[in-house]
Amino acid sequence: MHHPDIREVAVSAVAIAQGFGEIPDLDNWSGGMVELYDYFAQVGELSAAVFDELKDPACGVPGVWAYEVDEECGAWMAAHFRQHGAPPPLEDCRAKLVEFARKMIARGES
Repeated sequence: MHHPDIREVAVSAVAIAQGFGEIPDLDNWSGGMVELYDYFAQVGELSAAVFDELKDPACGVPGVWAYEVDEECGAWMAAHFRQHGAPPPLEDCRAKLVEFARKMIARGES
């Protein structure tokens, strides 16, 4: 099992939460805030794993992961929440993280 550095996960979770932003209808969230924080941490772990999978061992990635991948994913998660009244499943978050990362990498390669 992948055990990323705790700081990488923390930075990702904070950036994801930043992208998620303030949602006025968060009252519809059926869990507590600690459960939402835990959800962000789980997505942060996914983000760290995706980074490890897609990075170039010699130079990392061409961009700022926290802004271009994590915050974008958080914003996408918020849109999903607004539309469905619940955050997206973790497997959907992982797919979006990969999508945003590949776009960032492609921009850096051009």
